[in-house]
Amino acid sequence: MGMQYYPAAGGNDLFDPMLGDIYLNGAMWSLLNAPAGVTINQKGLITVAADAQLAKVNEITVQAVYLGKEYARPFRLTKALDGVPGERGEGAPKYLGKTMMPSSTNTVYIKHTDTYSANVSADTGDYIAYVGASDPGSSVWKKNYCLRWNGSQWEQLDPLVSANTDYYMRAFNDIMNDNTETGAFSVVFAKKIMAMEATIDELQTKLIQVKKGIFGGSRFTKNSFGNVVDNGSSLTGFHLSQDGKLKASDVEISGHIFAESGTFSGTVNATDGNFSGLINSTGFLSSKYLGSAVDRAGWEIFEYFEFIPIGKKLNINGGGVLLNNTPNGGTNNYHNCIALWIDRITVDMIEIRGYPITIPNDRWVLCQCKRNDNTIVSHRYLFTW
Repeated sequence: MGMQYYPAAGGNDLFDPMLGDIYLNGAMWSLLNAPAGVTINQKGLITVAADAQLAKVNEITVQAVYLGKEYARPFRLTKALDGVPGERGEGAPKYLGKTMMPSSTNTVYIKHTDTYSANVSADTGDYIAYVGASDPGSSVWKKNYCLRWNGSQWEQLDPLVSANTDYYMRAFNDIMNDNTETGAFSVVFAKKIMAMEATIDELQTKLIQVKKGIFGGSRFTKNSFGNVVDNGSSLTGFHLSQDGKLKASDVEISGHIFAESGTFSGTVNATDGNFSGLINSTGFLSSKYLGSAVDRAGWEIFEYFEFIPIGKKLNINGGGVLLNNTPNGGTNNYHNCIALWIDRITVDMIEIRGYPITIPNDRWVLCQCKRNDNTIVSHRYLFTW
């Protein structure tokens, strides 16, 4: 009976399942270009039969369909023995580390620590992280890219190709810890952070824990100490800190807002609103006023207050000499009144309600102002709201 292995996360090694690697339930697995005797079951378990028809080096692709999405990962299966006891096959491709010096051969100067570096010879398929300065033109030696030795030269690994993601993930620490700019790795990371391939990508619930915060735009930047700096509210951007506080240059919310308390330092505009509690104000509530000491036609006042929605009212303070349209007001009778509110009655009419000063038999002055109506409805008035 042959041996059974799981494909490792990097795609180039095989791990014994007893080591505790996790596999997916519900995925549909298959192998592409697998020799006879190399199979995979529906738990993602690869079996290499004792009589498998292996070449010295076997390039195989593991394929899976999981939650409607297709995945593919290449790996190399090397035959350990080739008929002669003790004859070893080629080793699996491996990550050699980071270098700051381009090379035209398979020998690269690997920076192992801050104080120790050494020349390392790459076998075919081995790869490195290049963290040095970018070479000009079409050179493959670009800062923060992974490169692989193909047997004759170094080739750049495209970070946008899904099959290359694992190479960049293995180089994560070397690229992130050696640079202030993450280059190609930022492309991989940004692409994968919300849609990680394989098991992480298809978790039914995604939870992201942020230790320090998230920020974007030009308003917020990070200083040399790793702290977020607010460069001023005149710039655009946002910052969500780990304690749950959000600062943003502008916020648009289409749903319900619930707040236990709050402070507004600027103007608050609302088309409509309901308040069930007490509203306290330390400033003057009235922000607008309108008045005239000469005759005004109905259409003039209507057009100014046309912003009031139909069926709604605007509470006002003030007063005036207004045309009264109530039955007890008579015809074309103008009366002094204290202004109370304005009702939007229809598309073409508003009504100004006031408390009468000169009408003994009526409790209202009701002044109707209509669209395109030239009737003089006021001799003078002053309203604030």
